[in-house]
Amino acid sequence: MIYKLYASIFPSLYNGLIAFLYILLSSREYPFLFQKSFFVRRRKNLSLFFNMQIKKSFSMSSRTGRDLQRYNHGCRQVVGCIPYRCKKTDQSSCVQRTPIDDLEFLLISSQKNPRMMFPKGGWEIDESLEEAASRETFEEAGVVGEVEVQEYLGTWSFKSKSQGTFHEGHMFPLRVTEELDDWPEKTVRRRLWVNFSEAREVCWHPWMKEALDVFASKLSKRKEGPHIFHLLSDEGTVVCCS
Repeated sequence: MIYKLYASIFPSLYNGLIAFLYILLSSREYPFLFQKSFFVRRRKNLSLFFNMQIKKSFSMSSRTGRDLQRYNHGCRQVVGCIPYRCKKTDQSSCVQRTPIDDLEFLLISSQKNPRMMFPKGGWEIDESLEEAASRETFEEAGVVGEVEVQEYLGTWSFKSKSQGTFHEGHMFPLRVTEELDDWPEKTVRRRLWVNFSEAREVCWHPWMKEALDVFASKLSKRKEGPHIFHLLSDEGTVVCCS
């Protein structure tokens, strides 16, 4: 299963390469490429570039049908996101070690009832896991941003009460960079921004609450800072961070 996950993510590295070339060609400050100030100045441009590419690739009509649906030993493959943002107006100040209490989380209502949940949907065979996560979040919640693939939260097995079948749900954090006024499922869903405690309380699905707890745990470890450890190899000792 882990092999399949990484195999689905690697194709998306192409988009990262394109973004890097965009930054490189749009700037004449080559001597300062590896200075921190360079990346701070270019972060907003990079976010705008990704958002533009995402909105170009998505349709204003949600995907329907199961012809392209992925299955793993009979289990439907589902991918979802936990969209979040800083409570501060300036989202560029939302850094990796931001405390959980300084974040807001976006939940959406079900199409059939008022129950609140994080956006999720089917992972299809013509897209990577990251692409599916972005698409479903755009279609259902009307936000775009950065799917934090490196912070993959895990896979949960759950049974769909409406269909009576087992699903496997993959979850990622998504740092929201833009909230749209119009999106495919605007007329059938309601959006709600809440803090961490409220998100745990109102989220209907227990497995999504577990994913939120995993994200909070990861965030607390970021706040503590990197952990240094050593790996022994034939060539000598390699110092690594986690």
